[in-house]
Amino acid sequence: MRELSVTETEVVSGAGFIQDALGSTGKFLGGSIGSAIGTVTGGLLGSVVPVIGNIIGGGIFSKVGNSVGGFIGSGVGKIVGGIIERIGGMK
Repeated sequence: MRELSVTETEVVSGAGFIQDALGSTGKFLGGSIGSAIGTVTGGLLGSVVPVIGNIIGGGIFSKVGNSVGGFIGSGVGKIVGGIIERIGGMK
């Protein structure tokens, strides 16, 4: 028996379409929510310490929130999608 190449491994171990769709949706929603929270946090920090708030809150908090929210949302979406596919016997 031979080892599978990277491409072959990705083809055979791919998630189902429901899991993929929910993972992408979760990443989008989580990223949007995280970005909004990061922007608000940066704005609040900017009202207390204007210079730091403008530097950090202008983009860093928003980007970090987007990344963290997207990661969490994608994970939740994939878990929920996997459960739905297992229940429905699609996988």
